[in-house]
Amino acid sequence: MKKLRDSIDGLRCKNYQSRYFVPRQSLVKLLQTDIIQSELRGIVPLHQLPEIVQTIFRKGQLIFAILVLIDHLEYIAKFIESDQLQPNWLDHRLPFDQQTLETMMEAVPASRFYEKQWEFTAPVFTPFMLRRHLTDDTILPFHSENKIGSGGFGDVYHITINTAHQSFDDSIHQLVRKDLQPHSQDYEVELQNLSTLKLLRHPNISELLGCYTYRGIHSFIFPRAKGGDLHKFLRSPLPDAFIDNSSFLLALAGLASAVASVHNFVAEELPLAYIGCHHDLKAANILVDGNRFILADFGLARFKPPFESSATPAKVRHGFSIAPECQTLDNTFELHLVHRSSDIWSLGCIMLDVVTYMLKGPDGVASFESKREFQIGQFEYAYYHKGSKPNPVVTAWIEELGRQQGAVEQLLLELIAQCLQLDPQLRPGAGIVEASMIWIALFSLSQVALNLFDELPNNGNIHEISIESWVEKKRFESWMRSLGFATLPSDTCKLPGSLPFGLGQFEILSIHLKTLIGELIAIISKKREKHLRVFLPLRRLNTALYDSLPQAEKEKAQQISEILLLESGQLAKMRGVFDGDTTANLSKVSMLAQSKHDSQKVGLQLKAWSHDQEIARPKIGKTKLGQHFTGQVESSQGQRIKVIIDFKDYDDPLLRSKLYMRMEEISKLCLSVQNYEDVGLLKCRGYFHDQDRRSFGLVYDLPEAKDGLTGLENNPITLYHYISGKQPHILKPPLGYRFQLALNVATSLNEVHKIGWFHKALTSSNIIMYPQSMHQTRPYLVGFRHSRPNETTTFTEGPPSDQDIKGYQHPQYLKKDLRYSVNYDYYSLGIVLLEIGLWLPLTAIVEDQSLSAEEIRQKVLSKRLPVLGHSMGSNYQSIVEACLGDTFTSAEDEEADEASPQSQLHFQSKVLNQLSRLSSLDI
Repeated sequence: MKKLRDSIDGLRCKNYQSRYFVPRQSLVKLLQTDIIQSELRGIVPLHQLPEIVQTIFRKGQLIFAILVLIDHLEYIAKFIESDQLQPNWLDHRLPFDQQTLETMMEAVPASRFYEKQWEFTAPVFTPFMLRRHLTDDTILPFHSENKIGSGGFGDVYHITINTAHQSFDDSIHQLVRKDLQPHSQDYEVELQNLSTLKLLRHPNISELLGCYTYRGIHSFIFPRAKGGDLHKFLRSPLPDAFIDNSSFLLALAGLASAVASVHNFVAEELPLAYIGCHHDLKAANILVDGNRFILADFGLARFKPPFESSATPAKVRHGFSIAPECQTLDNTFELHLVHRSSDIWSLGCIMLDVVTYMLKGPDGVASFESKREFQIGQFEYAYYHKGSKPNPVVTAWIEELGRQQGAVEQLLLELIAQCLQLDPQLRPGAGIVEASMIWIALFSLSQVALNLFDELPNNGNIHEISIESWVEKKRFESWMRSLGFATLPSDTCKLPGSLPFGLGQFEILSIHLKTLIGELIAIISKKREKHLRVFLPLRRLNTALYDSLPQAEKEKAQQISEILLLESGQLAKMRGVFDGDTTANLSKVSMLAQSKHDSQKVGLQLKAWSHDQEIARPKIGKTKLGQHFTGQVESSQGQRIKVIIDFKDYDDPLLRSKLYMRMEEISKLCLSVQNYEDVGLLKCRGYFHDQDRRSFGLVYDLPEAKDGLTGLENNPITLYHYISGKQPHILKPPLGYRFQLALNVATSLNEVHKIGWFHKALTSSNIIMYPQSMHQTRPYLVGFRHSRPNETTTFTEGPPSDQDIKGYQHPQYLKKDLRYSVNYDYYSLGIVLLEIGLWLPLTAIVEDQSLSAEEIRQKVLSKRLPVLGHSMGSNYQSIVEACLGDTFTSAEDEEADEASPQSQLHFQSKVLNQLSRLSSLDI
């Protein structure tokens, strides 16, 4: 037994109080069944030995070890006999009181057992602990304890806990214990606050790991922040974790998110919601852990049900970041009721100090503090306000910091100025501050990456190698634009009121951006071989950035990327860039690039008549679909297929050759994009020439009906026919349906512009669709007989003479001395969207059919547009107004006679994005 006793003694560890404890895991490893059996042989009856050995091994190793050390193994059976047949109850009964022990053994060994048992019952700390009361004899398994702070509340210690006596996260290596005074009234409040906040699991809120009361002292255990508190941080040299401005902005974004989570507490695991306020936001209560700012010290925090007011009496507190409404700065020091806006003021003070440190270092922080000092009566202050008046030093300091700074820093200072509004009601809410800080941090990282894209080899000249990097730069710019970031020096951007994602997605996006920056640096520093595949990591990272956005923002980014990429002068090469890429957006870009390239190629090569797409004259029926004839063609399998025929008449025989070329172009255009539903063009079988009637006919397959359409709904109609309500079984569709329909029409027109064409005759009669159903709002654009490529050198006929088109045409174009502009297509779209909104055809909207185009425009703008908001909302009205108001192009664009990328981006922002948001509403 002496050998085993020595082995157990060898496991003992000394704690910070020079008391000894035995780590449980070490003892479990030591006491295997063969050792237990060897020690019990001769002490217990042989026939009981196997059962006793197994019982000890499974649930009594601690009691067994204690009995070994006090040399009284003969009592082991007594402990087993008293287990009440409860599983795992032997060691779980520890520690025993003296009286209980004396029922199982003599008084002297009972006393020795009582004293020795504390070495084997050191607490095991686990996360998600409820409060525990430890007896005074408990031996804490702390190897070290070093005081690192103190205050009126109590003391703070850095501690280390034996690894066998904790089950915290593996990333937590160092711990802090905060002790409160025995009679502290704040203990219960802070415990409740910390336990509540623990449910959030927010990475920027100090996590309570455990709490206990020992010898009258209330203690909390937290992870230790390696960088100390922010007050000391801002007065020390710059650490390695903050190597650039983006590091500070990321940390501030996390801190702002923590404050927002306190203000608007929602626990995902429970139906639990509160409004909260920290009430003691200051640099000393923010910890620095690596490159994170951690919100801590919730002793003054308060949480209330959402239906209660956030008003709370201000508390006596220290520090310079106290809001002006908290107390009167005179001899009375009267405290007032405050709201959550007081936290926003304090957060603004902290943010301003951090920006000062970021731009001017610790000396700047000290200088700013000194300059803020002022005196009222016999008291000196360094607040960021002067009671009921602003502190002019703060205003001047913000202006000074903003001089010669970039857009990111300017926006951050603008946000800080908003937080430091003297009137609490003018300060932004915590959610707005969080969204703005996240946005600013992402903007900062994005600018770093964008500048590195400009440093890639030969990025400015598109050739076999650099087109790869050029394409990825444009994709990245598109991602930036989808979030409202400026990508050009001339661009302006403003702080967002909200974001469609929170801290979780922000951290994912920031990781992708940091990885992208690292990859760009590696390419620029020639650590990557120069060949085409060197840019594939950039493509994967760009795709990851797109995929990390919410669906609406992802689609927005994809739309923008298509616009920017299709403006390349190297369309044929671009398709090669995306060959074999299965990403849906990239394969679509490849297809659109090929379509636009083929269209340009056709226009250049068709100097003589070409008949590639000419087909035999179909059988023309007697029924019409709006202004279009229906008919039939016979497939190669002998099947009769229903078609729509769009006739293009001509009077001048000299136009025939040019119209042949145009029909070839239109047929090939529709054929090249028929597999992409977003484009909204019907499959074009080709065209035929009818010499007798001096007309060309474009032949389209009728659109296929979707599932769920039966009877009359199975027949397509024009949008004009649908809106006119001529069929009583077709009811006016609900608001959500009309929003989606408007979005789809606008998207189809935008897709046509992307591949370099103007429609020139967009009307509700040239939109074919199925009547209202739950399954389809997909419109198809027809009427391309007037369309042309948007190039200055292409053949154009001037305004169409069709009377049914007149009201949709911009009056300027009808003057006949102007070439067509993209604004004129947008104007036509505006009229169609007006029809959808009022659910009236243009003929009913205008009433008097003798009006000129200008008179129609004036009547629409002055009489019809103002009432649109009543039925569709003010946002929809603004969208239509933008389309009718020539707001998408500059004077240079008009002169160029082209749909420039800038005009398409404006259209994307003002029309498509807004319609997308409306169509996503649950209406």
